[in-house]
Amino acid sequence: MELNRFWAKTEPFQSVLTHAFVSGSVAQYLLRDLLSEGDRRQLRANLGLSADSLSGFVGYLVSLHDIGKLEYSFQCQDAFYRDMIAGNSNLQGLFIAGVRHEKTSQSCMSALWKQQGENRASSALLSKIIGAHHQGKTGNGNFKRSSGWFELQSELEGTMRRHFLGAEGVMLPEIERLHQGPAAVLLLGLMILADWISSGSMFSDAEAWIGCPNQDIHIEEATKEFLNRSGLNPQKIIWPPAFSDVWPNIPYDGQRPLQRTVETVLHEMELPAQLVLIEAPMGEGKTEAGVYAALHMAMQWGKDGLYVALPTAATSNQMVGRIRALLDLHGLSDSVRLLHSMAWLEKAEEYRPNSPDEHDEIASWLAPVKRGLLGQYAVGTVDQAMLAATNVKYGVLRLLGLSNKALIIDEIHSYDAYMSEIIVRLLEWCKALEIPVVMLSATLPPMLKEKLLKPYASHRFSEAYPLITAIDQDGRVIEREIGQTSHRLNVQVQLTPLLGDADQIAELAVNEVADGGCICVLMNTVREVQAVYSSIKKRYHGDLLLFHAQFPAGQRAELETECISRYGKDKSHRPKQSILVATQVVEQSLDVDFDFMITAIAPIDLLLQRMGRVFRHDDSPRPASHVHAGMTVLVPKEGSGFGSSAYVYPECLLNSAIRLLKDRTHIQIPEDMAQLVREGYDPSFAPEEEARQWLENQIKEQAEAGASQQYLLNPPDKLYSALNEEFLYEDDENSYRLSAKTRLGEPTVRIALLTEEEMAQLYPFIQTKNGRQVANVWDRKTAELVMKRSVSVRIRRLDGNLSGLSDIQGAMLLSGLKILPLKDGVYRTEKGRIIRFDTALGLLIEEGVS
Repeated sequence: MELNRFWAKTEPFQSVLTHAFVSGSVAQYLLRDLLSEGDRRQLRANLGLSADSLSGFVGYLVSLHDIGKLEYSFQCQDAFYRDMIAGNSNLQGLFIAGVRHEKTSQSCMSALWKQQGENRASSALLSKIIGAHHQGKTGNGNFKRSSGWFELQSELEGTMRRHFLGAEGVMLPEIERLHQGPAAVLLLGLMILADWISSGSMFSDAEAWIGCPNQDIHIEEATKEFLNRSGLNPQKIIWPPAFSDVWPNIPYDGQRPLQRTVETVLHEMELPAQLVLIEAPMGEGKTEAGVYAALHMAMQWGKDGLYVALPTAATSNQMVGRIRALLDLHGLSDSVRLLHSMAWLEKAEEYRPNSPDEHDEIASWLAPVKRGLLGQYAVGTVDQAMLAATNVKYGVLRLLGLSNKALIIDEIHSYDAYMSEIIVRLLEWCKALEIPVVMLSATLPPMLKEKLLKPYASHRFSEAYPLITAIDQDGRVIEREIGQTSHRLNVQVQLTPLLGDADQIAELAVNEVADGGCICVLMNTVREVQAVYSSIKKRYHGDLLLFHAQFPAGQRAELETECISRYGKDKSHRPKQSILVATQVVEQSLDVDFDFMITAIAPIDLLLQRMGRVFRHDDSPRPASHVHAGMTVLVPKEGSGFGSSAYVYPECLLNSAIRLLKDRTHIQIPEDMAQLVREGYDPSFAPEEEARQWLENQIKEQAEAGASQQYLLNPPDKLYSALNEEFLYEDDENSYRLSAKTRLGEPTVRIALLTEEEMAQLYPFIQTKNGRQVANVWDRKTAELVMKRSVSVRIRRLDGNLSGLSDIQGAMLLSGLKILPLKDGVYRTEKGRIIRFDTALGLLIEEGVS
């Protein structure tokens, strides 16, 4: 029988022969148009192939990913084909329910290459790649094939070999073990993406293309249409070498010393830098210097784009505007994706492929949030990059997306032991895939610095500050101290024993603005800021704003915008008298400026971060009562504990911060920062009575680091562990059970509280499945309505688990969401807890009254 009589795809229909031609050709176009020159160069080096040979080999390998569909059990899943082969004795076999065709493909290609005498190590790796192109599927292939099926498989392999390689025999490339991990990532990523694209509706007429003179033209045009429609077609640009040409709004004489030093270091290096670490205080232009360094390094390594990774969605929301403004200056408008769990609320089209095997997963990966990592420029949470270093389904596409970019990790000091362990593994893979990395920090403890730089160099790193550290491709280290800073600050510091006393804190805040000024009261938990805000409101009738993460998403976005409008760079809306009560959402990366700060005790590096929001802008008008930068640090009353702050930060670090500050009246920035951070994290400076706290914290950090190991990929020199699919986790930040976790903490779930009027708009999408109500929402307007009323909450606060919720389960655009209908403005759990949104305070969960 002819190969085009056997099915591979049903909607749209493609025969095994057609899908092989199409997927192999699509892979060649992705290699040429989607991958960067740096990726292609590395792949050529890893495989030992020329440019033309690489394209042919990629087409050949990918074209054979579904060869396992030429098998009895798979074809007999369709009644028409079962009847067609019933009369052919050479094609009979034992029907195996649930047979996995990709595993059959792996076995088949291993046998065919072995028969042709190919290199055993290479054939084992390449057949494993073929067997992994449907991530995380369970089941086995059919390894016992009749001679008739083996002849068909051999015919397909030969047809693809002659078409893509132009050869009667195949010679697989010999891949050194050191290169097997990076090669597997790039080849598997191309294979998966090519399979998905070629299975989509743009290839609905592909069956008619095969064998016609314009076959290749049709496939190329369809691939280009997909790349254009999905925003994955890179815009080529040569970034200029000078800092002021990258940032034309910052002329040479307007550059800060840090920015000039970064430019000088990069130009003086004989070999391209693989990693640059910028340690400098707040307000020195680290972001502009980091972006310049990343784009410069991207050009050196042949990369096309940039990913800026930040600690939170709020900081990502602010940063994306800055990167978009930069790219607009260079004619790259509308080219930046925002990537975090709520980013899909931005305008973006949906691409919905049509695949019988994986419709939901393809639609998810090609939706804007995940697809953005495959695009050229993106800004988002660090979690999106961290997942690339974990054993998640289709995490290889995250690595593929990062491989054509430079990576910036901002606030690198702000991640705990668990997250740092994942970031170190990510850095190992970045080095292996030649992804240039820039890390930014104002307060990086020496031990964490050494751990982060270890994948690149074994070196005794300088503790000077401010400092630029650059490591080239051969592991040579260049360290350059920044002799001067443009922003020096002398902050008056006072410890005040009011921690936990909301009324006294409120009195203190009101007194601080009695004669004008904009101040920030920063507490460590949402409940604390709600209590302090409520107390201030009773005694102060001036400008007052509350900002924390437990507002519904729509209102939180508005509050974030309002916060930046009042306290940001544009002074036209700055109040003469104002109090902001906030959690740590204003601590990192938000460019806001206050005349004074009252803050709950925190580790010393975070207190320094908070100081960076005081007198941040030189052009802010200051009232006579606040002519000097000042901060009051709230500490426990004598004999009292740290209260809820002890659940947020280790007590040993809180005690360390108090010890470092108790005899100080001022802190000089940047002069005092390095010493304070070093001593704040060094247990040798702690008194003997705190030794037990430090030991407990050390054990906790070791446990956190160990907890991440179950999710991590192998190091690059130990192959690509995601080829062993039984270890794959879900790549779904909305799931709280089987997902790989990028942050260690109590399980959370996103809930939406909907009024009766809002529920009325949702009812047309609600169906009953397996006794549960499910809201299948693809409509963007409805999804936005629901998501803007949502918030992430610890499961513990919802009766301790989710079984007590009579909720509606979200699906499609609302995947992972639990929808709680309100009655009389509240939702009651089975245990009587009352859940509601308060317009002024945000989410409230209260014990009910019986």
